[in-house]
Amino acid sequence: MNIRILVLSVLVAVSGGAAWLLSSEPKQQQVQSGPGPLFERLARDSQKVSSVKIESHDGVLFQADRSSGRWLANHLNPDAGFPVNTRVVASLITGLSRARIVEKKTSKPENYARLGVEDISSSNARSVRVTLSDGKDTWQVLLGNNARQQGGMFVRRDGDPASLLIDQRLRLPASATDWLASAVIPFREDTLEQIEFSQPATTALLLARKPRNEQQWHIVTDGTALAPIRDEELAYPEIISQTITDMLDFRFLSVRPYQQARWEAQPMAGRVVFTLADNTQVMAQIKPAAEPSQYLIWIDTPDSPSWVSDWIFTVSAYQGKAYLTNLGSLLAR
Repeated sequence: MNIRILVLSVLVAVSGGAAWLLSSEPKQQQVQSGPGPLFERLARDSQKVSSVKIESHDGVLFQADRSSGRWLANHLNPDAGFPVNTRVVASLITGLSRARIVEKKTSKPENYARLGVEDISSSNARSVRVTLSDGKDTWQVLLGNNARQQGGMFVRRDGDPASLLIDQRLRLPASATDWLASAVIPFREDTLEQIEFSQPATTALLLARKPRNEQQWHIVTDGTALAPIRDEELAYPEIISQTITDMLDFRFLSVRPYQQARWEAQPMAGRVVFTLADNTQVMAQIKPAAEPSQYLIWIDTPDSPSWVSDWIFTVSAYQGKAYLTNLGSLLAR
């Protein structure tokens, strides 16, 4: 055989084998190592991402899945999803999909810590590992320090020894509750008709909208042991409306799954019953927390079952005291 023909045949065979190997690589590994998108296919299909997981050296910080267009966090309880702040989740996905490599940095493991891209299993690791998935492909990256002078941040992709500088600075959750939805109360103030407060060893307090005035509230005294309360006896004119605003502007510090036996074993500090315009009721039970400056609140929705009832909320003393309002706290001293 002609030697020239033989050489050409070998070159064709080698080229074909190389092309087959490249085409056989998983899609998530076909990424740029020089200027270009961090994840090429993610840049095209970010809207298909249906799972987000964020881990640090201490464990899973946040995890959520999207089903029927709704994101639910499951890192607090795998059996009960908690609605998430979709804006910040979308911002993370968009940021990674738009991230472009500025330049390649160190590939030496001993230098990873300087950029904050060491493995999260490493001692005192400051890196955070983000994993995105669309149910078919997965993209995983270690996020490190922000680059002060150049902008952007340092990252390292799963299985890639090279650290990279990208042109995006990505926001991450500061705690396990940071990215949860803040809207907890399952009704609006304009649907609320009356509120009843009860606490051990105190007279129940009933607040209701004033007749013929849907914007003002008063203390109900008819049919109770309370003497009529004049407006001038209040600590200040807007104290009732301010108390209701404080209750409905619900802020929680942490949250844990509701367990009936465990909850019922704790002493009660108070109860609030909200009655809505359609006569449905929402009940809140308040109990002292382990920390003296905090309270636990469980919101029960027996008439219109809601996801809220699956959780116990830890709140500040300020938030808890609004739910422990009594007549004395509304009157001038």
